[in-house]
Amino acid sequence: MDPKSQKYDRQLRLWHNNGQAALENAKVCLIHGTATGTELLKNLILPGIGSFTILDNKTVESADVGSNFFLEMSNVNQSRAQAVTQHLKELNSDVEGFHVEEDIYSLIEHRPEFFKQFSVVIASEVPEKYVIKLSEFCWGEDIALVVVRSFGYMGYFRIAVPEHTVIEAHSENIVDLRIDCPFPALQEYFKSFELESMNNMDHGNVPYVVVLLQALEKWKSEHDGKIPSSYAEKNELKKLIRQMSRSYDEENFEEAINMVLRVCNETGIPAGVQTLFASSACNEITNQSSDFWILVRALKEFVNNEGNGLLPVSATLPDMKSDTESYITLQNIYRQKAREDLLALKHRLENLLTSVNRSADSIAEEQIEVFCKNAAFLKAFQYRSLIEEYQNNPNTKQIRKWLEDETGNLPFYVIVRAVDRFYESYKRYPGQEDDTVEDDIKLLKESTASLLNEWGLSLDSISENDIHEVCRTGLAELPSVAALLGGIVSQEVIKLITRQYVPLSNTCVYNGIKATISTYEL
Repeated sequence: MDPKSQKYDRQLRLWHNNGQAALENAKVCLIHGTATGTELLKNLILPGIGSFTILDNKTVESADVGSNFFLEMSNVNQSRAQAVTQHLKELNSDVEGFHVEEDIYSLIEHRPEFFKQFSVVIASEVPEKYVIKLSEFCWGEDIALVVVRSFGYMGYFRIAVPEHTVIEAHSENIVDLRIDCPFPALQEYFKSFELESMNNMDHGNVPYVVVLLQALEKWKSEHDGKIPSSYAEKNELKKLIRQMSRSYDEENFEEAINMVLRVCNETGIPAGVQTLFASSACNEITNQSSDFWILVRALKEFVNNEGNGLLPVSATLPDMKSDTESYITLQNIYRQKAREDLLALKHRLENLLTSVNRSADSIAEEQIEVFCKNAAFLKAFQYRSLIEEYQNNPNTKQIRKWLEDETGNLPFYVIVRAVDRFYESYKRYPGQEDDTVEDDIKLLKESTASLLNEWGLSLDSISENDIHEVCRTGLAELPSVAALLGGIVSQEVIKLITRQYVPLSNTCVYNGIKATISTYEL
C-alpha cells in the first residue's frame, strides 16, 4: 500500500479514490477564524482538502483563546487569521494554508470576485446584510456557500448553492439482479440447472439467484406470465421455494426465501430518475451543460434504445451460499451484461458530446463507469437562494406549524435573524457588554417581534427564555458546541465537494440545551 493510501485508508473506504481526488482539488475559504469555523476547517484539513484560506482582519483577544482550540495566549494581539492558519497547517502537511487580513465587508462589497477562486465559501459570524451580498455573488458563480452561526448553546447553518448533483448516493439497495426480467445470458444460465437430478451437496450450493429464477419461472407459468405483486402472492412464492428445498438446512434456499420481498418486484425506472429525464437540463443539452446532465441525457437515450426501457445492469452481486465455480460464473454473466450496457451508453455519450462540440473523451472513463453503476440512484437538488429566503415572503403557514412544534428548534432560527437586525440597527450584538444585557433583551424582543410581524406571526411564537438565553451568552462561542457544529457542518461540506452521499437541504438548527437537532427546508 502506498503512503497516501495508508494515510487515508479509512476515509477511502467511504468515498473512494474519486472522492479523495475531489477533496484534494478543493479550495475552501473561511470567513472569520472563529471557534466554530476553525473546528470545521480542522475536519476538512485532516482528510486532505487541497487548500484553505482564512479571511479575517481581527486581532486575537483573550476571549478568543478561551473558546478557540487553535489559539494560545501567546497569540493575543496578533492577527487572528495568521495565528489560526499557522496552527491548522500543523494538522496535515499535504494541505496548503493561507490567510488574508483585509476588511471582510469591504471585500464583499467591492471585490466579490476574490471568492471566484474557491470551491466552497464558509461564512462564520457574518451579518445578514453582507451574507446576502456574498450569497448573491456565489450563487451566480455556482460556488457553494455555507453560512454558520454559533453562540451559547445554539448552532445554526445553512447551505446555499444553485444546484447540487449526486451520482454516488451510496444507497444500501444497489443490488440489481433482474429477477423479474432476466436477460438472455441469465436465462440460459438458470435453465441449465436441473435441480431435481442433483445430489444433495450440489443442490445445497446452487446460488439463490438461480433458485429464485426457477421458482419465479414456475410461478409465472401458472399466473399468466405475471410476477407476484401482493404480499400474499409473495408468501405463496416463498412456499413454492420451500417445497423445492430438500431440507431446512439448505442455506441457499433460505437465502432465496429471505430475498423474495426485496428482489421480486417489477424492474423499472425509479421516480427520481424519471424526474431527471423530464427536466429541461436533460433535454436541452448545450456545450455549457455539466458532465452530470450530459450523462443523464446519454442514459435517457440508452434506456429508450438498447436498454429496452431499463437502466444499465449494475453488476453488483451480493454474497451468497454457493460453490466457487457457480458463483464466479454467475458473477461473470452479470459483469458481461454490465460491460455491454456500459459500451452502449458510452457510444451514446460520445455522439452526444460530439453534437455539442465537446471532445468525445472529455468525460473520464472512471466517471462514466461510476455513473453507470449508480444510475438508479442519481439525484439533483435545487436549493433555494438566501435572497429568496430573506427577501421574499416565506411560507408563513409552514413556519407557524414549525414554531408550534415543541420538539423543534425553529425559534432559534428566528432569533438568529432578529440578532442580525439588532446588529444592523445598533452596530453591535446583543449582550456583548455586561451593562447593557437587560436593555438588549428588550431591544432583541423588539427586533424579533418586528420580524415575526412581517411574517404575519406574533411574538408569542418565541419563548422569552430563548431570547434571554441569547442575550445572556453575549454571542460567545462554547468550545463544545463549536466542536459539535464543526463536525456536523464539515461532513456536509465534504458531501458538497465529493458529490457523494445526500447533503442536507437546506437549514439545520442545533439546540444544546435540549441536545436536539432540527432540519428545515426554508
